[in-house]
Amino acid sequence: MEFHRLKDEPSADFAALLIHRDTGPGRTLSATALQVGRSESTVRRVANRWRWADRLQAFDSAVLTQVAATGAHTAEIRHRQQLLAYRDDQHRRAKQLATAAEQLMQLVVESVQAHLEAGTLLQPGQLGAALGAAARALEASGSTAAAALGVDELMEQLLGDAEAKKA
Repeated sequence: MEFHRLKDEPSADFAALLIHRDTGPGRTLSATALQVGRSESTVRRVANRWRWADRLQAFDSAVLTQVAATGAHTAEIRHRQQLLAYRDDQHRRAKQLATAAEQLMQLVVESVQAHLEAGTLLQPGQLGAALGAAARALEASGSTAAAALGVDELMEQLLGDAEAKKA
């Protein structure tokens, strides 16, 4: 952020302005006078002559705008990282659920085969419960994968919106 000396502004007055500026928004002319070794009335006269208030207002506004933009950008990056972590967790969970469902279905098939080979009847409730559990695991796997895909679509939209704003 540029801050220039005005034409004909003495370097000592500009140096005092820089000290005053760098004190921050809570700055006072009396504190600056102490820092630069001048009387408060002299600093006040210099400040009026070289329009310190107007120059510092523009500077402070630019600093606040920059800080706000940096904060918003940092928050955006953090939210994107959280979304990506969530998406990756959902993909992992979907794979685990699909694997569990496949293993459960394999167990049901092996159990039915074992009962058929032994000539025993499988209890209808047992078969239904096992098939229901496998079906729920497959459904949960699909829902979890869909949630991850939803995050991917959201990220594409966010990135697309960000690119559109840049253009």
